[in-house]
Amino acid sequence: MGETNNTILIICEGEKTEPLFFNAIRDRLLDNKYNNEARNIKLTIAPEPLVESDEKQDTKIKHKPKRKKRKTKKVEGIIPIEDGQPPLRWVKTAQRELMTGAYDEVWAVFDNDNHPARKEALLEAKRDINGKIVNIAYSSLSFEYYLLIHFERIYRPFTKTDCKQKGKFIRCGTNLYPDKDCNGNICINGYAQINNFWNNSNNENTKQTINTFSLIENKLEIGFENASWIRFKSDCFQNKIQISDRNPYLSTDKIVKRLIGNDYAYLWINLNTKYEFKKIGISVKIEDNQIKIINLSNRTIIFPDNSISALTNNKRYKFGNKQVVIVDKEIVIDFSNYIIDYDIFQITYKNFKIMFENKA
Repeated sequence: MGETNNTILIICEGEKTEPLFFNAIRDRLLDNKYNNEARNIKLTIAPEPLVESDEKQDTKIKHKPKRKKRKTKKVEGIIPIEDGQPPLRWVKTAQRELMTGAYDEVWAVFDNDNHPARKEALLEAKRDINGKIVNIAYSSLSFEYYLLIHFERIYRPFTKTDCKQKGKFIRCGTNLYPDKDCNGNICINGYAQINNFWNNSNNENTKQTINTFSLIENKLEIGFENASWIRFKSDCFQNKIQISDRNPYLSTDKIVKRLIGNDYAYLWINLNTKYEFKKIGISVKIEDNQIKIINLSNRTIIFPDNSISALTNNKRYKFGNKQVVIVDKEIVIDFSNYIIDYDIFQITYKNFKIMFENKA
């Protein structure tokens, strides 16, 4: 069955990084990689990236998997951006296009970047436009932080994307200017270079000259898990701070999930705490290499085989037999015979992925 929403517009803050990223996803949709035939998504990006830019990046990306080159079908026409302060102007542009009825769904993609009207933009996006709102894909400090969490589960308030002096890139992590190099202590791209996540040594501005989707294409599931974790930690540590002022914080994963058709809800919980989600209530604790799950729902829960996963950034292991848990009862899942150096456990139940840290 096809979806009702099938025409999607993405208004991007950047002129290269974000358009190239979403253009790469559109290429995959045109190739039917994400079952676009069934979901019938037609994606428009503003501003539209040049096809030549997308093709040139093939020789510049470190760790890029080989794939068949193809030309992107570029949507004709230019969507003018509203005047005003960023990022409010991008939200206003998205609202204008939503009013026309030409799109079933619109997104505004922007970063913190110390924009003066980011609080107003997040509030304005919630305004009802013909029964719909502007969806927001937000990153703090920048889009590169969203890329970073595909390589490491990191909760860290970077203050810069790149270190510069007099407008010149320092290329942190490369030791090109050792007396000015922050070694990844301040900037995201320097941290990525130090940890060999991506290359920060290009003579040009790296983030503007490559299709960054290829860096994370095979790590999307990790990104969804870690993005949810960032929001979970942010709500724990910065709950009194408005989202527009939080660092770190992001919601960029939500548009990627939407485009590739991932319908899972990624939920993080604390141990020994009662949680109620849609049609499910549980409490989880870990004792003596055992996971104990109490069913707090008003109905029986059935966990299928291999519904428990142990996770790190690089390894995944599934285990657990089928379990039927009646109301107010507890099941015990022993993992003492398995490798126990995993830092995260995940319970998969229907369209939920419920995650918690291994604090046994």
